[in-house]
Amino acid sequence: MRFSVVSCLVGVLLVFTAAAPVVAQSKISAEEKAFNDDVMAGAALMVAGNPGAAGHYFTEALKNRQRPQLYSLILLALIESGELPAAVKLCSQNVELARRDANFHYWCGRLSWLNKDRTSAVKSLENALSLGGDSPHLLMTAALMQAQTGNASRAALYFTRLIRRDPWILYTRLYPSPIAGLLFALEDLFARSGLGASFPHALSALALRANMPDLSRQYLEAAWKGYGTPPEELHQLRHQLYRAWGRPALLELAFSEGIKAYPKSVHFRFHSALRLIEQRKPERARNLLLEVTVDEPKSALVLSLLGLTQLETGQVEAARKTLAYARAQNEELALLDYAEGLYLQKTGAPLKARDALQRAVKREPTNTQFGAAYLASLAAARDTKAQEAEQKRQKAIATYFTESQDYEKKYQARLEALEKLAAGVKSGKPVVFPAVCDLQCLVLKGYVELAAGRPWNPAAVLARLGAKDLWFPALPLHAWKKEIPTLAGEKLVVIKYFQSVLPSQLD
Repeated sequence: MRFSVVSCLVGVLLVFTAAAPVVAQSKISAEEKAFNDDVMAGAALMVAGNPGAAGHYFTEALKNRQRPQLYSLILLALIESGELPAAVKLCSQNVELARRDANFHYWCGRLSWLNKDRTSAVKSLENALSLGGDSPHLLMTAALMQAQTGNASRAALYFTRLIRRDPWILYTRLYPSPIAGLLFALEDLFARSGLGASFPHALSALALRANMPDLSRQYLEAAWKGYGTPPEELHQLRHQLYRAWGRPALLELAFSEGIKAYPKSVHFRFHSALRLIEQRKPERARNLLLEVTVDEPKSALVLSLLGLTQLETGQVEAARKTLAYARAQNEELALLDYAEGLYLQKTGAPLKARDALQRAVKREPTNTQFGAAYLASLAAARDTKAQEAEQKRQKAIATYFTESQDYEKKYQARLEALEKLAAGVKSGKPVVFPAVCDLQCLVLKGYVELAAGRPWNPAAVLARLGAKDLWFPALPLHAWKKEIPTLAGEKLVVIKYFQSVLPSQLD
């Protein structure tokens, strides 16, 4: 059975990832540059899942410059790496410099709460607020801790202060993970650095890599305004962000504005080629990718897609050379395995084709195109047992996609209804609340009362929030998880991240 590159590449998640933005440091000393480099290198490592190495960089930065926020960064690295006794010890050392930072008190309070020392936890949050810390996450946490330790009046004070500012409680930043805490600490550390728009640009990239699209968007919008004329890298980041955001209109806007502003961008030309493939125009896609290789001659991703289009348009020998050159770049890519599998299939090497396609499926087990091609190779090899196993696996994959799409559809519908309600409430116009009011809806009702100068008691809302696992949840509050089988007969955990806390998480 012949498989065309045109058939369903639209389902392949391909992002030509630009290098991380470099924070502008043209007018600073060598010592300050070394300090900034250590901090940002540590941040990148922590987001990449290596908090131990991140802590090393933060410690080196502390040797260079004594800044209170560095103790928060070191504490967060310890928490993220699971070294909770060491984190508690750091909190207990009463380092004078560390105790000048509101976020250091905040995370020490979170640790105390985790260890069921509620008195110390409440005191730490009070210390954070007394230092002038008025960030939304401080107010939310302080309100919940006060409510659960019986101080209803103080809980109401903090919560109403938060809600008067903004009644939307589905921001992920209200319930920060240690990675979100990292970003907040970086904000404070570089607040007066004069780094300009490149700094929120860097934070946006870190937040997106950490699967926090709402935080990424917040930083991206700050960078967008700060630059005046956004650079190509920020256009690319916005395009990548809206791919994760799940709203086609925003994605189309990011693409059209990006390609218009930077028509020679490798990123946007690559995605233009993907669109041409989706439109069943492989010749035009091939020609465009050939142009891209002039500027990006060693990208295995670009070369793999070029090889596929060459194969699709009958240029078999050119495809062989292109794919061999892609393989020489020593990158492990599922798309390259898939392209090689189709080439080997076309040139009469069915067993090698099967092996290549199996590698592609192992790398991207939820990719339906790779799975279909692999299943066809098993049929060609008359491997009935493997064919039956793969059919069973693909049935589970199909079930996953159906459930995922249904879940996302319901989430978007619910979120859009809440966003519409919130917009009406903030405008000050009369709104009709639904008969069944969820937690976000109840908070919006409270905001209306407060805006009208009437008293509102948030005790019921705080009690419901307090019953949730908000501080160290097994699954992020903006994520949905599903387990599906893999080729090896094991379970693959797939986590889908959304652009807000899931309203259902607060039900």
